[in-house]
Amino acid sequence: MANAIPISAAGRRMAKRFDSIARSVSDGRRETLTNAGMAAKSAINGVVRKHSGGDMKLSGVGRNGARVGSRFEVEGRSVTVKATGPLHFLANPTKPHRIPRRRRSNRGRRRVVVIPGVGVRAFANHPGTRGKDTWNIGVKAARPKAMSEMRDHTVTVIRRAMR
Repeated sequence: MANAIPISAAGRRMAKRFDSIARSVSDGRRETLTNAGMAAKSAINGVVRKHSGGDMKLSGVGRNGARVGSRFEVEGRSVTVKATGPLHFLANPTKPHRIPRRRRSNRGRRRVVVIPGVGVRAFANHPGTRGKDTWNIGVKAARPKAMSEMRDHTVTVIRRAMR
């Protein structure tokens, strides 16, 4: 038994190895959360892109169209994914409503509503929208991808520490 290691020495080696693994997992936490946040953001933005017509802009909002999407923040031991832009116009239903003409312009002229294919009117009747539930569909698609990314990155960190 020339190659035998005393039990106390083997225990110390194993304890050092476990401490190394714990430290590696703790040190890699921010990177793991960042990867999971990026995976969730990509999945949600894919659904937003599909529901917004491909350009991630809402054409009827603002002067040049409003950009919509998502972003993420790593805060301590968690990652938070948030919507950007007026995503609620896309996700939630709207009731039928009247769109009034704009008030007087800076030159003192009355403003009117121009409806394509109809002409000039004093107001427009908007029929409302059903809403596409964009955010919830995106979160449902993002959850398994983020969990898989976290699991894969944690396994990679542990394997690195075991070498």
